[in-house]
Amino acid sequence: MHTQDWASSPSVSTAAAASASSSGNSAFTPQLPAPNRIADPNEPSYDQYYRTFGDTEADRQAHEFDDGPLDLHNGHAGRGGTGGGSASDHSDSDDDEHHRVVNTDPTGRFQCWDICLGKGAFKEVYKAFDVEEGIEVAWNQLRTDIISRKDITKVASEVRLLKQLRHDNIINFTDVWTARGPDGRERVYFITELMSSGTLKSFIRKAKGKLKLKVVKNLCRHILRGLAYLHSRTPPIIHRDLKCDNIFINGNNGVAKIGDLGLATIKNKDHISSVVGTPEFLAPELYEERYDERVDIYAFGMCVLELVTKEYPYQECANQAQIWKRVSAGIKPQALAKVADPETRQFIELCIAHDYHQRPSAQQLLDHPFL
Repeated sequence: MHTQDWASSPSVSTAAAASASSSGNSAFTPQLPAPNRIADPNEPSYDQYYRTFGDTEADRQAHEFDDGPLDLHNGHAGRGGTGGGSASDHSDSDDDEHHRVVNTDPTGRFQCWDICLGKGAFKEVYKAFDVEEGIEVAWNQLRTDIISRKDITKVASEVRLLKQLRHDNIINFTDVWTARGPDGRERVYFITELMSSGTLKSFIRKAKGKLKLKVVKNLCRHILRGLAYLHSRTPPIIHRDLKCDNIFINGNNGVAKIGDLGLATIKNKDHISSVVGTPEFLAPELYEERYDERVDIYAFGMCVLELVTKEYPYQECANQAQIWKRVSAGIKPQALAKVADPETRQFIELCIAHDYHQRPSAQQLLDHPFL
């Protein structure tokens, strides 16, 4: 394996980068291995280094949706991911003992309970049960009253493709189907694995004080392995909206998994914007709609910045227009100045380089001395 000389230059110039440059907006296919494991045996365990998500199950309720304000049972609200269900304050509570089945899939394998994990502008997530495997899962249903039939077909097709993905750091999709809901409208339903401890965003919020660097590095490895796997597909799978809100945590082992794959389809110009994603995490080239998988590396760098500083990037901006101006001009978020450790800061700067040719691939970052 070629070893990048990180000390010599912060920029990365590879044949893949040159290929991407010459091919315009076509995503290139890097020759990357497809890692499919969680962590080295010597990596820190959750019990050793991770702070808990609260003393009670109610404290753990921090699941958020990225498509609008949340309507959660315990009153939390915000922006966040929808790619994997999060076990809420209903887990291990009396509610589970008195739940009732309100819907099933066409085969009868999945039973949807009347336990809502969250509602967003585009999607609702409920706790469900897989009778074949005997495990709890997340029942996702899209609101199709605000999206077109064409979008319904496209989303269903994309989720069917995502079912083929299997990686320890990617939220698993189990099934997808379309059916008419109680209102008579056709809906898209899909099943994903249920994550026990919410999003990386909630992890940051619940932790007291700054995260230990060992924890940050461990989370970085998990996220990068997931990205390396996605980017090594043919054609590469580009997330386009990676952020701490749609990276999920399993609290019993501290494993991070990337969620919200494929749902950018419904967030098109007819509903939100032709530029899909969260402004604070959008690479500058995304605004020009000429990009490859390195937009995910940029977003990953912003995630690391948030992990280290516990601040959302570009908090100094009053609106999206100000963020766009700063990003387009190559002005870094003020939070970067708060990163005291030089090696950590250099790693983040490498990921959020304004020129995407200078950003390493996910696989190359896994070999970086910082990790």
